[in-house]
Amino acid sequence: DDDDDDEDDSEFEEEEDDNWLFSAESVDLDEIREGFGLADTAVVVKLSANKTQTLDDVTRIFQKDAQKCLKQHGGERDPTAFAEGSGPEHARAVIKAMVGNGMVAVFKTLKKKQAVAAVAQFLQCVEPVVEEMAMEAEEAEDEDEPLVAVVLEGWEEDSIEGPSVENPDEVYELAVSPLEDEDDSWIYSCDPDMGVSDMKAGLGVDADDEDVCVLDLDAAGWKGLKPVIEAIREATGKGQSPQKGKGVTKLLQKNLKQLCKDGMLLRVAVDEEDQEACGVVCQLLQCVYLVTAEFEENEEEYGCVGAFLPGFTNSTISGQSVEDPEEMVELPVIPFEGEGEEISLEDLKAHLDEDQLAELMGKLGGLELDEGVSIPLPKPKKK
Repeated sequence: DDDDDDEDDSEFEEEEDDNWLFSAESVDLDEIREGFGLADTAVVVKLSANKTQTLDDVTRIFQKDAQKCLKQHGGERDPTAFAEGSGPEHARAVIKAMVGNGMVAVFKTLKKKQAVAAVAQFLQCVEPVVEEMAMEAEEAEDEDEPLVAVVLEGWEEDSIEGPSVENPDEVYELAVSPLEDEDDSWIYSCDPDMGVSDMKAGLGVDADDEDVCVLDLDAAGWKGLKPVIEAIREATGKGQSPQKGKGVTKLLQKNLKQLCKDGMLLRVAVDEEDQEACGVVCQLLQCVYLVTAEFEENEEEYGCVGAFLPGFTNSTISGQSVEDPEEMVELPVIPFEGEGEEISLEDLKAHLDEDQLAELMGKLGGLELDEGVSIPLPKPKKK
């Protein structure tokens, strides 16, 4: 939707502008409302549809829950939104009248085939409403097209299908896109010469923030988690040493807990050809993830956490699972984006004295900058 493009603070990003049907592992309605930038009077509902068997059943529970939502937030809709009726034409009329200044319907995990079929038919009625509204907005050159979206909670397929509302003997299939939350990348590949200050700047960490611990580790010779624990202890002067007969994985997570709590930037040099060392680094990263996941599960705040693999060229790093040794885990490694916002020459002059500006020009090889020319700065990581 065009409305999403105008929301700079929107947490949820869609793969394509015309996406409206999404899947997500779990959904919080307040986060949905905030993430899509919807007003309090927008319809944002979570529907339990497992007892539904027909399109009309789904339409009725949608009307009922939407009415409760509007009453709670002081919103109003045209009486058509709450009219009684049946069939696809009635469902389309209800949906269009319900949109108002925005509408997101979340369906709780669908477990019954009959319910899936009924919801699929309801979605077939949403689709033409979305298309019609987009066409109307385009003709009117209106950039404030109301957002309409449906989220299938717990849905793992890339499509949903059911009997066509136009011809019940045919099957109608709708594409389902994963709902992308805010950028959750935290493992990066980077230039071997990238300094800590650039890493901090790229993740939005103040250069003088001493609470964020920076660990610069070398994985050469790592054959298990014991040398990892010792390397971290040596770098920080904190944490317990491995003890004979006791698990090192839990100990590593324990030692990482306070570091992650305060904030930690992990820079690990590892040779991609050394599969054993790469496997150990992967296990270290798994432990970091498990620590932060526990914080999130307990709704505890923690600092900025990021891992950098200098000179790493692969898009993933794999190793034995720390939770199930019989399984392998593959973690994504994202190239670190070092360019983002820009600063003009005028701004540079305003912030630098003559000596500092001269030094910068020297580092740029004597390049003459005209007024209005911009220099890329590190792009801050969204939080």
